[in-house]
Amino acid sequence: MELSADILELVIREATSRDKEAIKSYIAKNGRDNKTTTFGDLMWHNMIEMGDGMLEKHLSRWGNHVLLAISGDSIIGLGIVATSGTDKFRHIGELTLSIKEDFWHMGVGRELIQRTILECKEKGVIRKLNLRVREDQESCKQLYKSLGFYEEGTLSRDVCISGMFFSSILYGRNID
Repeated sequence: MELSADILELVIREATSRDKEAIKSYIAKNGRDNKTTTFGDLMWHNMIEMGDGMLEKHLSRWGNHVLLAISGDSIIGLGIVATSGTDKFRHIGELTLSIKEDFWHMGVGRELIQRTILECKEKGVIRKLNLRVREDQESCKQLYKSLGFYEEGTLSRDVCISGMFFSSILYGRNID
């Protein structure tokens, strides 16, 4: 799938400390309360409340990165890869992806994931990416599978929205 013609320009780049306020604004509007995500409130809260140096600290940790998808002068997507601080798990990156709803099904997620995989290969630290997706998100599951992710398991009743439970499907992809 190529980018939709509705996207006039798409730039994907690594976030810098200068992007902190724009990231906070994006997450406040598109991330924390999104009913389709599997992200916990704590993760979004931590990103929203990034104090001085928090983004830089995240980016400086082995293998971590934050990629921004930008169209025009607005962030329309965000890809976060976080690694563990311990040596025995440092090779595993947890991928979190968020695309602004107006840009779903236009190829932005695919571009962010492909660039994430490339970044991981170039940095040489992360050897496996993990992610989770809510069980009813069929288009997301198909996207991940088309990019080489494989299903590794299920967390039942992992997400609760308005009293309704959803399972999360765990996916992984080897980088090397």
